[in-house]
Amino acid sequence: MKLALFLPCVIILVFSASVEANLRSVLYDLQNSSTADSNLLLHDVWRDRKEGDETQVTTALKSKSQDAHSSLIKRLALSVATPTTKAPVTQKPTLAPVTQRPTWAPVTKRPTWAPVTQRPTWAPVTKRPTRTPAPVTTAPTTQPTRIPTSKPTSQPTRFPTTKPTSQPTTQRPTRAPVTQKHTWAPVTKRPTWAPVTRRPTWAPNTQRPTKTPAPVTTAPTTKPTSNPTSQPTINPTTVNCTNSISVCGKSYTCDTTELVFDRPCNSNLPTEIGLLTKLVKLVLNSTSLNGTLPTEIGLLTGLTVLDLSSNSIAGTLPTEIGLLTNLKEIQLFYNSFSGTLPLEIGALTSLNILALGGNSFHGTVPTEIGLLTSLNQLELALNTFHGTLPTEIGALTSLNYLSLHTNTFNGTLPTEIGLLTSLDILELALNTFHGTLPTEIGALTSLNFLNLYYNTLTGTVPTVIGLMTSLTLLSFDSNTLNGTLPTEIGLLTSVNELYLGYNTFHGTVHTEIGLLTSLSILELSSNSFDGTLPTEIGLLTSLNFLNLSYNTLTGTVPTEIGNLMLLNIMVLGYNNFNGTIPSAFGQLTMLTYLTLSGNKLTGTIPSVLVDGLMELRVFSLRYNQLTGTIPSALGGLTELTSLYLNNNTFTRSIPSALGLLTHLDVLFLHNNKLTGTVPSSLSGLSTLHQLYLFGNELTGTIPDDICLIEDLDLTSDCRSEVTCSCCDTCY
Repeated sequence: MKLALFLPCVIILVFSASVEANLRSVLYDLQNSSTADSNLLLHDVWRDRKEGDETQVTTALKSKSQDAHSSLIKRLALSVATPTTKAPVTQKPTLAPVTQRPTWAPVTKRPTWAPVTQRPTWAPVTKRPTRTPAPVTTAPTTQPTRIPTSKPTSQPTRFPTTKPTSQPTTQRPTRAPVTQKHTWAPVTKRPTWAPVTRRPTWAPNTQRPTKTPAPVTTAPTTKPTSNPTSQPTINPTTVNCTNSISVCGKSYTCDTTELVFDRPCNSNLPTEIGLLTKLVKLVLNSTSLNGTLPTEIGLLTGLTVLDLSSNSIAGTLPTEIGLLTNLKEIQLFYNSFSGTLPLEIGALTSLNILALGGNSFHGTVPTEIGLLTSLNQLELALNTFHGTLPTEIGALTSLNYLSLHTNTFNGTLPTEIGLLTSLDILELALNTFHGTLPTEIGALTSLNFLNLYYNTLTGTVPTVIGLMTSLTLLSFDSNTLNGTLPTEIGLLTSVNELYLGYNTFHGTVHTEIGLLTSLSILELSSNSFDGTLPTEIGLLTSLNFLNLSYNTLTGTVPTEIGNLMLLNIMVLGYNNFNGTIPSAFGQLTMLTYLTLSGNKLTGTIPSVLVDGLMELRVFSLRYNQLTGTIPSALGGLTELTSLYLNNNTFTRSIPSALGLLTHLDVLFLHNNKLTGTVPSSLSGLSTLHQLYLFGNELTGTIPDDICLIEDLDLTSDCRSEVTCSCCDTCY
């Protein structure tokens, strides 16, 4: 009985437990399925939202929600009606994989944040970044584009015969190609700051010296080969030269080796000149050529002489000039060239003469000038070059002529100039060089001509000047040199022109001056020399020009000057000389210019002096303390053009013999103590332009005939004792 009652209870409990378990399973599935269906629902809604249809999105949301709810209710009823144990399924309902998985589920293709087989954009790349070109593992086969390390065996790469159709492979690219752009990831290649196997083209060249290198003892071994600004328009390798070429109205065949023309043609140099590739000599100087120098000149690679001097060619010097590596001479002086000197000039290592003077070149002299180690003559005068003289000039050890005068060079004279031991002429006048004279200049023992006129050099003259015993001309004129002259200057026994004027030298004129027996010109004016003039001055018997004016020399004028029989010009004015005028001056029969003005000379004018100076044209004794009468013998100096006797104490009348000086242009007699009347003979001085008579004690009337002299500037004391109807100024 009990058993009969117990068994139904057990069955009911088992059934209830089974139903409960089944129900829990259904509810679990319902929960998961709701989540999955909700995700699928949201996925579809998001898709519809992206399509932009808001109404469709709302309708779909409601429809999908109702369908999902009905499905769950049916499954729940079915599970309760069939109380069986939950059978295992191969694929879990609602949680089964979908064709497109939801965003949170595991996927075969990883999402953007997961590791991927192919690296994302931030991953390391096998190529270099955009700014770092790949370094070469071996040295390039071509020379650096600026200065090659050796002389090329053919034309420089700077000037190809034909214009390239593509970029050369040896040229460094501006950007390296990369597979993926990346800015911070590590790279397998070195960045730009890493050391490279070979220096890039912009790196300092190991051969090129800096701005102020140490003195060079050998010539640089490199050459510039920078790119030309243009290409020749004619290529002789592709153009068949069958016709003759006309130059200055004359025809030349393509086999011409020498083109020499010496008559005016008033034309320009045609571009077809580049077809005459066999030319060895091109000489068209003084032919009135104009226009510009064509770039096709660079095709004449066999040319050894280029002379276009004394014409009117303008424009710049083409960079293609650097192709003419066989050139021995470039003569382009006295034209109208402008612009800067091209760096390619340094490629002309066979050049012996470079003459570019008398143009309008400007800028600095390039350091590549030091590559022209075969140069004998360098002439850049009469241009507007500026800047400092490059120290590479010291590499031109074969140079015997260097002329840079009349430019605007500045800075100090480089000490490397002492390496030019073959120099014969050094012409640096009319620039703005400053600083002291380098002592290395004493090494130029072969120098004949040294001209540093009109610069701003300071300091003293170094004693090593005495080593330059080959000098024939020495000019330090118009600088600001100071100190005393070194006695070693007496060792320059070969010098015949010595210009030391317009400086601030002081001290005495050394007796060693008498050793310079070859002197023909001695210019010491406008300094502060003092003391007496040594009698040894009389030993300079070859002298024809002597200027000691504007110093503070004292004492008497040495009579030994009378031994200087070849003197043509003597200027001793504006010193402190005293005493009388030496009668020995009458021996200077070749004298044409004599001035003793501005001293303290006394006494009379020696008659013997007047008798001997028959060639005299300018005679000035003004601003002294001379007395006595004006000698009538002055009328015999018929070559006189200027006579200055003013500001002395001459007395008595004006000699009528002065009317014989028919070439006279200036007659200054003012500020003396002259008396009497003005002689009418002066009316015969038809060439007279200035007649000053004021400051005397003259009387009477100025003759009317004097007033008839054309363009005469007449000044007199016409307000007192003298009557003058035509005086320009009256005192």
